[in-house]
Order: sequence, then structure tokens, then C-alpha cells
Amino acid sequence: MKRVDYFSLIDFMNSPGVANKLVNTVEAFNKSGYDANSYFFPLSVKGGLKMLVAASKSKADFIIIRYSLIFAPLLFFVICYLRMSGKKVVVDVPTPRTVVAKETLHAKKKSILNIFKFVVLILSGSWVLWPANRVIQYSTESTWFSFGLLSKTKKMGNGIIVENMPLSESKWDGKQPIEIISVALIAYWHGYDRLIRAMHELEKIKPNMFNLTIVGDGEELEALKKLVLELKLSNIRFTGMLDHNGLNKEFSKAHIGVSSLGLHRKGLYEAADLKTREYAARGLMILGAGEDIDFSDEIEFRLKVPCDETIEPIIDALQGITLDTIVSKEKVRTFALERLSMEVKVKEMLLRLS
Repeated sequence: MKRVDYFSLIDFMNSPGVANKLVNTVEAFNKSGYDANSYFFPLSVKGGLKMLVAASKSKADFIIIRYSLIFAPLLFFVICYLRMSGKKVVVDVPTPRTVVAKETLHAKKKSILNIFKFVVLILSGSWVLWPANRVIQYSTESTWFSFGLLSKTKKMGNGIIVENMPLSESKWDGKQPIEIISVALIAYWHGYDRLIRAMHELEKIKPNMFNLTIVGDGEELEALKKLVLELKLSNIRFTGMLDHNGLNKEFSKAHIGVSSLGLHRKGLYEAADLKTREYAARGLMILGAGEDIDFSDEIEFRLKVPCDETIEPIIDALQGITLDTIVSKEKVRTFALERLSMEVKVKEMLLRLS
């Protein structure tokens, strides 16, 4: 039995979704016939150094390391050592580094640390990953950060443990309102303000036809609440953060899940986010902006709108939902099992590396 070790820095408190994904990744490797183990370290200098040392001592056949900006230059030497030891090394890059560079450069709070991060990121370029056997990306990378890596880069979508997501119990008969849900650590780039403005117009066209529930906290939450008050909308509610049972209760009433509608605000025009996959696993139709590698334009249950500031495409997409166009939860769930499951994704990670 081949052994897989997964190494990552993680802030369990502030990034529960990411933590859950990493745990599920290792679980999926075990279900797929590997002897897989996870090694998670705190998001700190000490944690980073411990992670690199632990990775260099791994006896696994396949070693997966989640990319971390600050330790990228040191990662180069660890990968070189592992390759000389006969190991197969996969580097998992959660966000295109060009996006991280833009976010760091344009951060609201300028600091010496951000400047240092930006310099390290730019100087690291693509060379830090050259020794790896494979680089996993979830969106297109810029030329600067992908030079010399194209032949070993695998672009793929995120995966989830579909069985862990209960199927939504909601039924829509065309008479009651369509229930829309968004779940996120709310940030400006989620673009929920576009949806709120679209719903303001929809109330004039189809009164009482749509309800929106926004779940989660975040830096943009107060701005969204203020916008809802300004537009005098009574069909939008905020729940704040919910526990597992509370979240399942909200999902059980939903018909449509909202992914990011503001990717362009952080320089992205495609994404393979976890939330979209969770919506699909629960059988919900999806409203989202931009491209997603796992969803072609022919997939009728993902309502794709442009990556811009317009609201008209959102209005058109929601207005177009009828009893004839709404897709059954069972069909969406089947798609998730066949295309989005973590077991499918982990096989892609190591394909042809054995």
C-alpha cells in the first residue's frame, strides 16, 4: 500500500472551511486505497519551520505540501532533498500567487510585513516549485509564477465528501418564493452587494418572489446590512455564523446557493471554490460569476453571470427560473457524486505519478 503524507499550515479557528477540506482530502486518500496521514501546523514562523523539517523526514511515497508564501524559498530546498531521496512531491497551491501578490500589494492596511511578503512572493517567482513532480492549481496562474511549470501543473477543481452533505429537503411548486442562500466569511470580493441590488429591482418586477438568507460574518457584513436598509428590503435576512445544525436547517429550506459574484474585484475570472461544490452536494442550483473548471456552460443548474459590476444578468438569471427550468435536487446531487467528490479529485492529484 502506497503511503501519502499531507503537510500544511492551518488556522483552524479562522479557516474552518479550509481545515475541513484538508481533513477530507486525507480521508479520501484512505478511502482510495492509500495509507494517508495529515500533519498540520500552526500558522506561524515556528509552525512553518516545524512543517518543513517534518516534511523532509517523511518516509511516504507521495508527499503533498500546501504552498505557504513566507516559506516558499525554503520549500525549494526541501523539495530538492525529497526528490533526491526518491520521493514524489506534489505542491498544492490553493490560490494563484498572482492574486495573492495583488491582494498583498493593495491591502488596506500597509505594513512592513505586507511589503516583506510581497517582495518574497515576487522574488520567489516560479523557480521555487521547479523541483516538484506536480503542482496543483485551482485557477489560471500568471506567466511570471508559472514559467517552467506548465508541463507539471494540473489545474483542477476542489473536491468534497459529498456523503457528508445532507440533501436539501426544499420543494418548489412555482407558487411560494424561491429561497436563495449564501454562506461565507463575507468579503468585498464575494460581490453580494450585486445580488442585493438585483433583488431590489426584482421586487419591482416580481414582488415577493425571492428571499435571500446571508449566513456568516466578515468584514463586509455591516456594509451589506446598511445597503439592505437603504434599499428598504424586507426579504433579505442575516443570520450571522451558524453551527452545523443551524446551517443544515437553513440549507433544508433553500433552492439556490450563491457563490462569489465579485471574483473580478481580486483579479480572478475563474474559480473552483468549495462553497459551489457544497451547494451542488446538497442538490441546490447555483448562482455564480465567471468560469469553473468542473462546470461547463452546458450545465443548466449553474447560473453563470459575468465577472463585472452589472446586475442585469443576475436579474435575468433569476427571472428565468420556472418549473420547467429548475433542476431536480437528485440530478444535481448525482453530478456532485460523479464529478466533485474528493475521491475523484485525489486520484487526479497523483495520476501518472506512481
